[in-house]
Amino acid sequence: EPPAEFVYDPAEKLVPSELLPGKLSYDADVASGKNDAVAAGQNAQGDSLWYAWLEFAPGKGDTVWVGRREAGAWSARVQVTDTQGSYAAPTLTFDAVGQLWLSYEAEHDDQWDVFAVALGKDGEPAGPAERVSPGQGADIRHAVAADPKGGLWFVWQHDRDGQFDIVARRFTGQAWEEPQAVSTNPAGDWHPQAAVDSQGNLFVAWDGFDGESYNVYARSLRGKSWSPVWIVADQPSFEGRADLAIDGQ
Repeated sequence: EPPAEFVYDPAEKLVPSELLPGKLSYDADVASGKNDAVAAGQNAQGDSLWYAWLEFAPGKGDTVWVGRREAGAWSARVQVTDTQGSYAAPTLTFDAVGQLWLSYEAEHDDQWDVFAVALGKDGEPAGPAERVSPGQGADIRHAVAADPKGGLWFVWQHDRDGQFDIVARRFTGQAWEEPQAVSTNPAGDWHPQAAVDSQGNLFVAWDGFDGESYNVYARSLRGKSWSPVWIVADQPSFEGRADLAIDGQ
């Protein structure tokens, strides 16, 4: 007998969508938000919806792109990286004054690092990209959280002697502070996420292995003091891919 026809359940809601520019675009991010800095003349990103993505060219590698959409059309598209190569995780973040930042990971000098750059009014880089992750070893899977009091927090997983630990680093808005170790688990930690509350306290969550199972851990930084590591979930089954959000309180 012929197989029974497969029928989808009726959709509760249809969401219109369209492809990003470029046939081989992938690994995209999006950011939006009211830009209060416009009135102060600090920049002019406004209320636009911004996208970042990678575009792959066979045999050559990736480039990082940023685009702005307004009224259903592209009002700007900028190729941020001059050369094609190995890139990952383009991430867009508005800081407390409405400045838009692009961060991404790139392979250079035979290792991966995290980079960040402020973007101008049409998405063009405001200067050379800053290397966020100093030192030797692969630095990947980064996340960014804006501090409501100013500046940005970056977290990522750092390869130390063959296993990953979680690292955090703050950009004050004028200068980079020294990186801080968040986890020291000898069995490895991955996939960090970060959030900052209204008082400027940093919260970080990540996956870790305890020798028997994969668990979720978290920690906070209040002022200059890190809390003990919290065990969020440590059942025998796999637990991971945590995320964080700050509510209105």
